Amino acid sequence: MADLFQSHVLLIQCQVPQAIEILERLRTTFPTSSYLVSQLARAHYELRDFDVANDFFQQLTAADPYRVELMDLFSDVLYVKEDKAALSALAHHVQAVDKYCPETNCVIGNYYALKGQHERAIAYFTRAISLDNECLAAWTLIGHEYIEMKNTNAAIEVYRRALEFAPNDYRAWYGLGQAYELLDLFHYSVYYYQKAAGIRPYDARMWVALGMSFEKLNQITQAKSCYTRAVANKDSDGIAVFRLAKLHQEKEPSKAAEYFQQYWRDRSRVTRVDSNEALQAALFLGKYFMKRGDLPVAMEWCNKLMERDGPEKEEATALLQTMRQMDFVAPQQSSFGML
Repeated sequence: MADLFQSHVLLIQCQVPQAIEILERLRTTFPTSSYLVSQLARAHYELRDFDVANDFFQQLTAADPYRVELMDLFSDVLYVKEDKAALSALAHHVQAVDKYCPETNCVIGNYYALKGQHERAIAYFTRAISLDNECLAAWTLIGHEYIEMKNTNAAIEVYRRALEFAPNDYRAWYGLGQAYELLDLFHYSVYYYQKAAGIRPYDARMWVALGMSFEKLNQITQAKSCYTRAVANKDSDGIAVFRLAKLHQEKEPSKAAEYFQQYWRDRSRVTRVDSNEALQAALFLGKYFMKRGDLPVAMEWCNKLMERDGPEKEEATALLQTMRQMDFVAPQQSSFGML
């Protein structure tokens, strides 16, 4: 019982990895416990490890098909994964089980939010609040919908209401940061993002958002520090390492080259590398290695731009012509420019 209580407290305090360690240990003793599966699903959801969370939620619904508790979190996972079919099925299922449950209305609201029907989503989240005025998820989800609708004043009001019920809810603090960022009030957004980062220091999104607000205020040292924290906490979107590269471009090009190469490596593992950011990175690296006199590597980076249309391709073509005029003899194998 002490371990169960400790894991519960750790989850509340956002010490999620420690909670998972205890829950996994307990699961070896109680392998069929639905409660442990539900808490592991919740924990991996908090870590934004959505594939693992999805697996645990699937196990949970298979073992307890009439369960509605935590299904709002399951719907959040499906929303992020953009799995409309699964979210639709879940919404129909929980409505059949208990249509008057706050979690049910949050699930249905998430379904309409994923479809882009923001007003209808808000109607269901509002219904959840009418059933339970302290349904924190519904308050923050309404705020998110208002942010999507660019109704920042309404979003701010709703997030503040959410904080009245749960002062340590990072989502409400983060939402306030987004709202004030949309209003170009970056001193305020810094304050609210700092609150969110203090609650979830392991969440790279908090540090990226804070870093971008510091950038807007031209507080570059603070921005670099935030992006470094984001990279250390596995920024899966690659925003932080790209911003670090951009911030080092003028004064520390060698450091920028390191970050751009890291960005390219990380993104190539998870998706096609053809975004504007990736093209900017390749062009910078082509120019950088050309200036260093490492022409084979420079040509490799420039050649990556030849299959994409745009200004980067035109610049890369000009660079390749210049290198050929320097008596560079075409394609050689190289080490891909690792620094």
